[in-house]
Amino acid sequence: MQSANLLLDRGQEAKATPSNQLLDSSLEKKSATTQHLETLTTSIITSFNAQDFTTPFTTLASPHYTYAHRHSTGEILHLDRSGAQTFVETLVKSKHPQHYADVLSLSTRVDEERGYANVWVSLRVSDGGEGRVGLRERVSVFSWRWEGMGTGKGWVWWTHACADDVPGVPF
Repeated sequence: MQSANLLLDRGQEAKATPSNQLLDSSLEKKSATTQHLETLTTSIITSFNAQDFTTPFTTLASPHYTYAHRHSTGEILHLDRSGAQTFVETLVKSKHPQHYADVLSLSTRVDEERGYANVWVSLRVSDGGEGRVGLRERVSVFSWRWEGMGTGKGWVWWTHACADDVPGVPF
């Protein structure tokens, strides 16, 4: 308070800094790795929205990829890469052909030393209003692993899970 009073005593106006500038200046800039992983993650959502289920699984997913899906019984199904691709494609095309997700926000944590990263994606998901799902928000977690080590592969999509209890929809 004393420094503000000194400014006022001298007849000077205190210059206010908008809170968004304070926040922006206090946040760290995203690393190149974070930006890259967020771009890869949103490209998966974009492909799924276009009903291209092959490209993300064949170009970005690790051979050791796993997909955790909550079944309507409450059981968590763990599927490998080909099982996940078939499951997502079949589920969307047969039960939710208008399924679409808008990315609301991304939050990423990268451990470059260990070669692991997680991208949390907040989504607004709709099945076009025709089905039982309607419009809702959910969080999907995309886990990435560095498999570069001289192979030239770089970051690969390691696992995918949805962090909510809405069964029967893929992302």
